[in-house]
Amino acid sequence: MNGISSFFVILLTVIGLSVVSYQWVIEKKIKEQLQLDQCIQEKAYLLQKSISEIEQLNTGIEIIRKFIAISVIEPRTFTLLKRSTRFLAGIQKIKIHLFQARKLIWMSPFHCQNKHLEWKKIPQIPYQSLPSDWRGVQPMKLKTNIIQLEVRHLYATSKINGKFNGNEWKYRWSQ
Repeated sequence: MNGISSFFVILLTVIGLSVVSYQWVIEKKIKEQLQLDQCIQEKAYLLQKSISEIEQLNTGIEIIRKFIAISVIEPRTFTLLKRSTRFLAGIQKIKIHLFQARKLIWMSPFHCQNKHLEWKKIPQIPYQSLPSDWRGVQPMKLKTNIIQLEVRHLYATSKINGKFNGNEWKYRWSQ
């Protein structure tokens, strides 16, 4: 009887340890997935914020260009307004370069909860500059309305697909 009861005690101990270690692994995976989701959410927010700021500057450029087109103004004012469009376009380019610099930080090892991440898709800010005309700098043109971010670490993956409709972003998580 001692041999059989010892066997059952050992068997129950092994089963108990297996359940506890399995639960620990699952909790670790869930925690890692939540950290990745939070990390990529922050990046999506930064991208959305950068694009919204560029769109606001585009609106400013459009307003100035319309004012130039419909008004008869003296040459100094005309020159000043054209310079204003160049100034706003310069701010847009600075915002794009800042976003690009942030991307370099994201790609560095141990970013996002001290994890070495494998970025599958890191978006560019999808704008292109158009040539200037007699009214000054033109607003930047959105090249695409689809944004994707994807990051992986060991057994966790997080993806976001975003779509820009007018002045509104729609995001959805992908599996």
